Amino acid sequence: MKRRGYSPEFRRKVLDLVEAGRKVTDLACDLEISSQTIYTWRRHRRRGGLPRAGRLGVRLLRLAGSAANFAGTELCQTGFTDVELERCDLSNMTVRASGMHRVRTSGSRLIGMTWTECAFRDVLFDTCRADLTGFRFSTFKNTVFRDCIVPEANFQNADLRGVRFERCDLSMAQFFQAQMDGAHFSDCVLLGIGGVTSLKGATVKSRDAHGLVFALAGALGILIEE
Repeated sequence: MKRRGYSPEFRRKVLDLVEAGRKVTDLACDLEISSQTIYTWRRHRRRGGLPRAGRLGVRLLRLAGSAANFAGTELCQTGFTDVELERCDLSNMTVRASGMHRVRTSGSRLIGMTWTECAFRDVLFDTCRADLTGFRFSTFKNTVFRDCIVPEANFQNADLRGVRFERCDLSMAQFFQAQMDGAHFSDCVLLGIGGVTSLKGATVKSRDAHGLVFALAGALGILIEE
């Protein structure tokens, strides 16, 4: 059988994931690589034969289940490009000054995840559980949240222009001073959201607008009686 080859770039990315806390056995199973191969690459790196990338970057990979358990990870200046994250755990992950580009995250646990001052471009969050997530001061371009549970998420000062929220639960989410021109809400739960006046320029389906009544009344100083 012909020996399977791996590019230096691919090996660097795998080792960056190991150093970020991923288990060798989990990565080996998901990427169909023997654990011994990864250990050999790691020994080679420690001897100076395989340099580290300038920053942690995950690229051109499909990670599923336990192979992508980033729970509790703290990262800065990271990059996720051309990646599929399926049934992964990113809960309580803390990331700053980083980005996602051409990323699809589906069926994943994002509870308590915080991405501050980050950039999201061509990203889809699909069927994710994302209670109490934070995206303060982040920028979103061509990004879609679809069938996600996102109660009490914090989008303060985020650039959400053109973002689509489809069939999402956004109860108690915070949008204070967010930029919302061209944002679109379709079949979403919008009860008790904060910063409702920042939704200026957004499009909301008529059936979703009922959830905004009390928030808008409160922002305008209107008292609604039973």
